[in-house]
Amino acid sequence: MRRQRFCQEQVREALDNHLYRRHSSGWKALSSSIYAMSAPSLPQHVLRQMPPQAAETLADLWTSFKRDLLQALWEQVPEDPQQDWRLAILRPPFQDPDPAPVPPLPVEPAPDLWLGWTTPQESPIPVLLRSVEAPRPLDAPELQHTTGWTQTPTVTGCSLSLDCAEAEPVIRCMFHHQHGVWGDTGPE
Repeated sequence: MRRQRFCQEQVREALDNHLYRRHSSGWKALSSSIYAMSAPSLPQHVLRQMPPQAAETLADLWTSFKRDLLQALWEQVPEDPQQDWRLAILRPPFQDPDPAPVPPLPVEPAPDLWLGWTTPQESPIPVLLRSVEAPRPLDAPELQHTTGWTQTPTVTGCSLSLDCAEAEPVIRCMFHHQHGVWGDTGPE
C-alpha cells in the first residue's frame, strides 16, 4: 500500500512538472511580442525641459499598460475551448502557440499630437492631447476628452510633439492611461 501511494505521488509530481513546463513555455511564446515592445525612452535634453518626475511617470504608465495588456491576453478565452492555448499545448505534438499580435497603435503620430504636462491639482500630470499649436506653459486651454468630458488645466513645462515613430510607446501608454485623447477646443 505504501509503495502504491509513493508511486502515485511520483506520477502526480511528474505530471505537475510537465504541466508547469508546458504552460510556462506556452505563455513565454504567446507573450513574447508584448514583452519585446520597447518602452518610452526620451533623450536627456528632452527630459530636462519636462517636470522632474517625467521619466519615472512615463515608466510607471508603461508598466501599467503592459501589465494590463498581458492580463487581458492571459484572460482571453476563445469561443471553442478546444482552441485555448492552455489546452492545445498539452496535446501532442506539444507545439507552443504563435506570439500574440501587438495591438494596433490607437492614435497615429501626427504634428497635432502632443505630450503635455498640466496641473489640475498639486503635482504635474502628463496629458496626451491634440492641438494645432504647441501648448505653452501657463496657458489654461479648455480641453475636451474623446468621451465628451471637459476640463481647464494649467499647462506646465514644455510640450513634446509626438510626430515620429519613436513616440509610439508614449502614445500607447498615455492613450491607455487616459482611455482616449484630450483635444484643445480652442477659440470658437
